[in-house]
Amino acid sequence: MVWYIIIMSTNIKDIKQSPVVLSELAWNKAMEFVDTGIAEAIRMAVKGGGCSGFTYQLALDAPHADDIVWDQDGLTLALAPDSLVYLNGATLNWKDNLMDGGFEFDNPNAVAACGCGSSFRLNDEVNCGDESAV
Repeated sequence: MVWYIIIMSTNIKDIKQSPVVLSELAWNKAMEFVDTGIAEAIRMAVKGGGCSGFTYQLALDAPHADDIVWDQDGLTLALAPDSLVYLNGATLNWKDNLMDGGFEFDNPNAVAACGCGSSFRLNDEVNCGDESAV
C-alpha cells in the first residue's frame, strides 16, 4: 500500500522512465486512432479476471483525473494508477496477421499468459494488492 501512496503523490515527471512503452508498430496504429479524432489518448489498466488471473484493459479514451499520464513522441498515454505494479516495464506491441491481429502486451511481470494473450498471471510471491477492477 505504501508504494501506491508514493505513486499517487509523484508527478510523472519525477519517474525516470515511461511505465509502458509502445513499439513502433503499436505507436503507428495508436496514432491512426488519435489522428482521426477517435481517441485523445490510449488508456491502459489491469483488472482481476480472465483465465490466468488478470486481464489487460485498453481504451481509446481521455485520461482519468488520477491516471499516470505521459507522452511518447506526441502520443498521450495514460495508466490507471493501481495498474502500475502490474504493467511497469511492459511494452505494448501491434500484431498484424490474419488470425489474431491487434495490440498485445509484452509484460516482464507476467509468469504465464493465456493462449489469446489477453490475460496473465503474476508470480504468486509478488504482493500486488487488491485484484478488483481498476
